[in-house]
Amino acid sequence: MRNVDRTVDRNVDPFELPRSMQAVETSRADVPDDTADPVFAQGHGLSLEAGTSCLQPG
Repeated sequence: MRNVDRTVDRNVDPFELPRSMQAVETSRADVPDDTADPVFAQGHGLSLEAGTSCLQPG
């Protein structure tokens, strides 16, 4: 499977994923991305440059 249109593929998290319920409870509700030590930070994800493939032919 190839990126035939030569664009950049990006799949990133639109928000952070907190590590625990305690991290959620101690964060400020009015401040985005405020948890301490998240499992995945906002913007974490996969980015493929134009013309690359994430699947190798088998």
